[in-house]
Amino acid sequence: MKLHHVQVSCPPGGEEAARAFYGGALGLVEVDKPPALAARGGAWFRAPDAPDASAAPAASTASAAPAAPAASAAPAAPDGAGSAGGALELHVGVEQDFRPARKAHPALLVADIDAVADRIEAAGFPVEWDPHYPGHRRFYTADGHGNRVEILSPDGPG
Repeated sequence: MKLHHVQVSCPPGGEEAARAFYGGALGLVEVDKPPALAARGGAWFRAPDAPDASAAPAASTASAAPAAPAASAAPAAPDGAGSAGGALELHVGVEQDFRPARKAHPALLVADIDAVADRIEAAGFPVEWDPHYPGHRRFYTADGHGNRVEILSPDGPG
């Protein structure tokens, strides 16, 4: 069994704030949703190093953080293909009665946690370091809607 994707929620009309955080501050690449699902709103993101992720975020990405030049979104993985061969995929879904997730959260493993923390802070999002997970450095942040997101990196060499 493998994890296909993780989903967080946003309120109706909250896609731009999601793009500013997940695309701008975190540097994930927005991918096209399948047409049957696109009408529901929301946005899908994939790690930039995924085999079929575009090198640039979608044209509607709004962020003060440095990002690649705007381009059209990359296509989603074909049905049944999983999340780009196992790479990180994160979906932001629209929830009518939205409440931010303050406890439940995705935890994203990164190579250079200090660089990620710097980008997140530069984009205006909080960074709260937590030293209580043995063998890892980690911090918590919140996306543009207040959903908790954990960023972590193993201590020591690679």
